[in-house]
Amino acid sequence: MNILTKICIVLLAIASVFASVVFVRESLTKENYRQMYIDQLHRADVLEASTSNTSLTLEKCQLDLRRTKEQLQQANTERQQDNAERDRQIAQLQAQLTKGQEINQDNAAQLEELKQHVEGLKEERRILTAQLDGLRGEIERLNAELTSNRTLIAEQAAEIETLEGIERLLNEQLTERDENIAYLQEKLKALEGEQPAEDAAPVAAAEQATIVATVTAVDDANDMASINVGSVKGVRKDMVFYIYRGDEFIAHLRILDVGDGESTGLIYDRREGAVPQTGDKVTTDLE
Repeated sequence: MNILTKICIVLLAIASVFASVVFVRESLTKENYRQMYIDQLHRADVLEASTSNTSLTLEKCQLDLRRTKEQLQQANTERQQDNAERDRQIAQLQAQLTKGQEINQDNAAQLEELKQHVEGLKEERRILTAQLDGLRGEIERLNAELTSNRTLIAEQAAEIETLEGIERLLNEQLTERDENIAYLQEKLKALEGEQPAEDAAPVAAAEQATIVATVTAVDDANDMASINVGSVKGVRKDMVFYIYRGDEFIAHLRILDVGDGESTGLIYDRREGAVPQTGDKVTTDLE
């Protein structure tokens, strides 16, 4: 039994009670039963009409209730669907949130690994910096040694060059001496018939004696220099002198013009950085 049926029964019961009260009252107050009967019939008709109207009203109410129920059911269905959609969206959001939390955890773990890696790189950089500083110090020490070695090599090269120059001069001197010896031998042979043999020895000794002199003038533009000895002291053309200052070799001087007490020659084979000056000494033999 549904609600509408129950409502109809309640309304019919109320109508019956109301009609019974009316009938009882009429029966007690009126003596004309025929009229009462007519009135009762009229009232019954009115009640029947009222009941019919009530039934129609009830049917309309039932129809309205049915429609309302259907609307409520439809609304409930729609609400359930909405709730299901919301639940689905909430589940999706929760899944996304869980995934985001997992991603955040992964990112946090990666960030921690990166921090540790950065710390390791910093430590490696510190070690490499210390090693680099050590290498820089070693390089500076090696550069200092290299500079010192270069200076020493330059000095040794200058010394070697000087020694080579001296060697060349000595070789030239030996060659010149050999030439002088040959010249003197020929001269001695030529003079054997003109003077006694005992006179040849002093001449040869005079020719081979070491000559020492002083530079009296220097022409740097033409690499020329003059010395204060000439043919009187045994100086000849193309004779080679050593120019020196103290214990330092300066250059070579090849005689080009010979006078009685002065000679002029060409300066060559200068020692690097050395410049002949007035007052320097010259000699034919450095020994």
